[in-house]
Amino acid sequence: MEKITAHLYYSKRCRRLLQSRNYTCTPEPGTGSARDRKLKNQHDRLLPPLRLEGPQQPAPRLREDPGIDNDLHMAIMEICIDAPTMTDAMNQIQNEARARAISWTTWTRTLHFFEDSLNDTDIEHWRVTIAQVKHELSTLRQPSEWGLDEPLRKEIKISETRAALERECIDFAVTDWSMHPAIPRAFGRHRVFLHLFAGRRRRGDLQFYLDNMPPPSAYVLHVVSVDIVIDPVWGDATATQTRTCWLRMAQEGFIAGFIAGPPCETWSRARGKQVAGQQKERHAPRIVRTEEHLWGLPSLALKELVQVATGNELLTFTLLLASMMVQTGGLGIVEHPAEPEEDQAAAIWKLPFVQALLAAPGVTRRRLAQGLFGAPSPKPTDLLVINIPDLALELRRWMTRSTLPKGKAIGLSQEGNWKTGFLKEYPPAFCGALATAIRKGLDGMEMAAQASPSPEDLQRWTAMNLATYSKHLGTDFAK
Repeated sequence: MEKITAHLYYSKRCRRLLQSRNYTCTPEPGTGSARDRKLKNQHDRLLPPLRLEGPQQPAPRLREDPGIDNDLHMAIMEICIDAPTMTDAMNQIQNEARARAISWTTWTRTLHFFEDSLNDTDIEHWRVTIAQVKHELSTLRQPSEWGLDEPLRKEIKISETRAALERECIDFAVTDWSMHPAIPRAFGRHRVFLHLFAGRRRRGDLQFYLDNMPPPSAYVLHVVSVDIVIDPVWGDATATQTRTCWLRMAQEGFIAGFIAGPPCETWSRARGKQVAGQQKERHAPRIVRTEEHLWGLPSLALKELVQVATGNELLTFTLLLASMMVQTGGLGIVEHPAEPEEDQAAAIWKLPFVQALLAAPGVTRRRLAQGLFGAPSPKPTDLLVINIPDLALELRRWMTRSTLPKGKAIGLSQEGNWKTGFLKEYPPAFCGALATAIRKGLDGMEMAAQASPSPEDLQRWTAMNLATYSKHLGTDFAK
């Protein structure tokens, strides 16, 4: 009984088939009862699961599952029988719904189902028409009756504000900067270089090359890795205090540069594709962004919603820091998958904010293939580059291949991991090119007067300059 109940709970096909046979059965003791434990001790695991053989009953005409709450439906029927007036009945139905943990969809479906089966004889003791009763039931299906319309109004205000900001970004993207004064590029003695979403430390990463270069003589370089796996507080870019802290340091002139590859799993071109080597019905995670809805589709599963919201927070923090580097004259690199050629495909390069950044002085866009630097697949990549004119030359110097590899990063590996997970770590030659160009940019900055950093800031920078290598490759989405 225990196994059958569990199977019918998860198997929609078998549950629907059993319901469609219209069996009349005597109720049996359920899971956890004394009889169930006795049967379990007598029969469980005496034989392995056996496939059914021999003649089978013909398949019945499958009954459609209305998707309602049967207990609630029975309660509504009893209320309508016992309530003296229609007003009392509606109040009791609303109180009954408030006492249950039920989704809005199930609630409205249940009311619709009850309304469709309602007839004149069911309500003749109220001395009202059936049209009046259906009108009251339709009122109970309105969000305003439950105080749910206020969040909807707030959401509309937020979307209107975002639309206004995006229109402002589009206007900014056509600004002519030729008549504007040059942005000074001068920083003090303490210069912080932030590596956002750094991940694990390993040989051949960006910090590996920066640490192995001769230390600068004119200034002190602090390479700080910002990632939740390095510091659960100051590495968590979804926390408001963390973002405020790093943006404040950038505004005060301590952060001279940064590099970031914001998580791209919700933007990935591998979404929605057939998974190689798997069953036909198995697909990669579905698409959650389109060109029309770059910040996320309006209807998502809860897990997808958390994933998209987290990705949006990390991306907006990256773009805010990039805009701060434009204002202060610092260095910056934002790495993300190249803009896809498919129509309606989402990409951060289509965001009005990014288009406005690309129009700012000192900002360029570079396209490359990480497969030319040692990645197992071509992995076309776009870079938003801020005030690093030597990057193109260094990328050319550090290339390890002249032709693209033939590998693909769609589907699952033999170990059952998504192949795209391995591509989130840059190949060593790519890191070497980035580090060399970044160091040239930092060395070329002029020296300016600067207030001394606080002891707390110095301690934080030192603690987040991780020197221990790790063998563990974390998941794409670590929430």
